[in-house]
Amino acid sequence: MLNLFCGSQNFLTTAITNVAHLFRTTNLYRDGTRCHVVSKKPTEKPQNAEALEAITRDLGAAEAAIRAIGGKWKIMIVGNLSAGALRFSELQRRMPLISQQSLVSQLRELQRDGVVHRHAYAEVPARVEYSLTETGLHISPLMPNLIAWGYEIIEARANTAI
Repeated sequence: MLNLFCGSQNFLTTAITNVAHLFRTTNLYRDGTRCHVVSKKPTEKPQNAEALEAITRDLGAAEAAIRAIGGKWKIMIVGNLSAGALRFSELQRRMPLISQQSLVSQLRELQRDGVVHRHAYAEVPARVEYSLTETGLHISPLMPNLIAWGYEIIEARANTAI
């Protein structure tokens, strides 16, 4: 049960009531200065619940993919690494507009998401190479379509007057 202070804030009570009625899975009770939102168990599963669950899973997977490559420089990093492993300094030379801090941050995020592999050699001076993982290699065939779609978006924006 969720207790909310209602007092003179009728708009809050109305908002909670509207949400409760929309989902039909909660009831709102008011006694004095408190509102109680009590969850009810759904009585039956909607007919299209399995289809909705599949769509939700697919949208979640699409969102995960977009987040994995959605940074300002991530697509360029993946594009540069699609030809093979590169050292940090080589990546910096190929992308002169990115700061060292941003490149490190973007590489760490790509590594965390399993797109990029970081291999540190036990040498003096230290040598680190970055390459695409198996997951990262799956992005390479999509790049031409992604670039073409980007040009379509740029053209559509230029033709749209707001």
